Amino acid sequence: GVSIEGDVRFSGVLRVDGTVRGKISALAGQSATLIVGSGARVDGEVRVPHLVVHGTLNGVITQCDELELAVTARLTGGHLYYGSIDVSPGAIIQAELVSRGTIDQAEAATAEPSLALARP
Repeated sequence: GVSIEGDVRFSGVLRVDGTVRGKISALAGQSATLIVGSGARVDGEVRVPHLVVHGTLNGVITQCDELELAVTARLTGGHLYYGSIDVSPGAIIQAELVSRGTIDQAEAATAEPSLALARP
């Protein structure tokens, strides 16, 4: 199979059926879907709007609006930051899941109160 070591930036759809060691990210302002095939392995940071995992992802998902985990998916590593998640029965998750909604609420709770100026 194909093995890539280094960072990958893309837009559109990228399907990985081999091994990637490095950061995979979407080009800024572009729509992007990363599909990790059932026999594939990704070791590193992932930052994409849409992620579909059938294989193994070992690392940190620093940004993902929509995360889909198939029955054969295996996620290991640190934190997985996501907007929405769809987990099929049988998928294995050995990481901390952090909902972006939770982050937004925590940031709002710790933010400095703002002053509103009233107009007469």
